[in-house]
Amino acid sequence: MASYVVENYDEMMREFDGLYDAGLKASKRCMQAGARAVGKQIRAAAPSAFRRAIGASIKRNKEGVYTAYVGYRNKEGLPSGKSVPVWFKAYWLNYGTLEHRDPEHHFAYKVKNLRGKAGVDRRGGIRPRNFFEAGLNNWDKVFASAFEAQLNKEMQQL
Repeated sequence: MASYVVENYDEMMREFDGLYDAGLKASKRCMQAGARAVGKQIRAAAPSAFRRAIGASIKRNKEGVYTAYVGYRNKEGLPSGKSVPVWFKAYWLNYGTLEHRDPEHHFAYKVKNLRGKAGVDRRGGIRPRNFFEAGLNNWDKVFASAFEAQLNKEMQQL
């Protein structure tokens, strides 16, 4: 029976752990670069009033998988009655309201049938502009190219 003793085994394992951490950080930077590129494309298609509400982030879920998120940020929460959040206004302008809702989009609730003064003042609602979908054209290619470009930068730094 032959045996082999590996000298400095603990040091070697620490180096491998360091490589794993560096690789994880590099992959997150690559995902962030891809998400930022898609966010830039969406921002270019959006009306100027809503461009600042578009954000990109990387989050880790319960299973430990990292996911890139791009879209309108929900920092304000739901409307409290005093002011309507920017992302909500962008949603209305993108998908329309009342009788002018986008038929391609799934809405959780149907339009309420109001009678009286509230129903008279409606005047059809906002027509959908679908700028968010226009900004998502070829998003996967944009993400992949930005990811690859950042990956090449990361590889050069090693």
